Amino acid sequence: MAVGRLACFTALSHLLVASNVGRGAISSWTGLANLYGTTACDGANNAGSVFKLTPSGNSWTYTSLHDFTGGSDGGKPYCNVVLDANGNLYGTASVGGTQGVGVVWEITP
Repeated sequence: MAVGRLACFTALSHLLVASNVGRGAISSWTGLANLYGTTACDGANNAGSVFKLTPSGNSWTYTSLHDFTGGSDGGKPYCNVVLDANGNLYGTASVGGTQGVGVVWEITP
């Protein structure tokens, strides 16, 4: 499995109260075979990550798009990611941010 890194991460909104929503794993498919998803507790800081899987022959190439820190960028992402027509990914994280209870985030290609 090959590993790559690219993307620009932005916290769009800091949540004001803790929420209790379900987690997503592989959660968005481009229709061109790329899969996007989140993990809740791994990544470089053990605070979760956002990733892309791209088909490569008979396997998949993993690309880390963002490793959460649990700080101002949030951590422990929840719910499915949403992919817009421009290739931007959106989602939520359940911890971190200015109030400590999460953020709404965006990753641009």
